[in-house]
Amino acid sequence: MNSSSRESGLVSTKPGALQSLGWPDVGDTDPKRPDMTVSVNALAKAAFYSNQGINSAGAICTGGACSPPPLQGVIAAYVFYASADVPTWIQLVLNGTPSGCPIGVSGAFNGKGYLGLDATGTLGWALPTNSSFSSYSTEFNMAQVTTLGDSTTLNCQQISTDPAPAGGSFASGAPVISSPGYSAGFVLVAD
Repeated sequence: MNSSSRESGLVSTKPGALQSLGWPDVGDTDPKRPDMTVSVNALAKAAFYSNQGINSAGAICTGGACSPPPLQGVIAAYVFYASADVPTWIQLVLNGTPSGCPIGVSGAFNGKGYLGLDATGTLGWALPTNSSFSSYSTEFNMAQVTTLGDSTTLNCQQISTDPAPAGGSFASGAPVISSPGYSAGFVLVAD
């Protein structure tokens, strides 16, 4: 690896040299999280939903005070699919904790979090209190949309027990959330 691999955050000056984390010439040695995810299995598609409030005054604020304050709660959601009707991972992008929707871990994936797309086209998932997925704090539903620019609503409700749906995923039926603790409008901006 040579110094042209700066994008990866690994720095080396010659082949066979030990790798070190950080960015050369700036003295930053903190490891960074990747802004890209790679799947070992083929992905059928990836969808990106943006909170409708992003397109409003004060949605993004850098430095100092904002008026109005920046959008709080869930600001985006990524959904990765193995096929058109099999989601494999959902990741929520947060700016603070959504009011009425305590989140310990912000993502669910096949095998953990009961992620599924049911026969009505509704995504359902549960988020745990911690990364062991041994107890759950919230469950979600959101109608899947497939046309760019279409809108949907993400709903969250607080739970205190393991929702354990039939078959081990919400493909058997997304959670019914009649009185959400948190709800927000989203737009499909990439598919």
